[in-house]
Amino acid sequence: MCFFKKIIRTEIIDTMPGISEEDKLNNLVVGHMMNGFNGVMHANLLNESEGEKTTFLVIYSDNTSSTITVNNNSLAYKKYITYLNND
Repeated sequence: MCFFKKIIRTEIIDTMPGISEEDKLNNLVVGHMMNGFNGVMHANLLNESEGEKTTFLVIYSDNTSSTITVNNNSLAYKKYITYLNND
């Protein structure tokens, strides 16, 4: 019995811009002023979570599909982008 569905292909449904570079820099500066190195690390995590996102339609071998939204700098994005327009 297989617990994982096999991905056949993906399609991009939507893209969402992240926060601006200026806002990212402001987050880092404020984080540093408030809590030093730890503040910068938290600001960096915030910047990553508020980054660009892509929504994929994922089509599986059993003729089902799902939509998944991922950060563009994530491992999941790299995985789904490799199936883009596979036929």
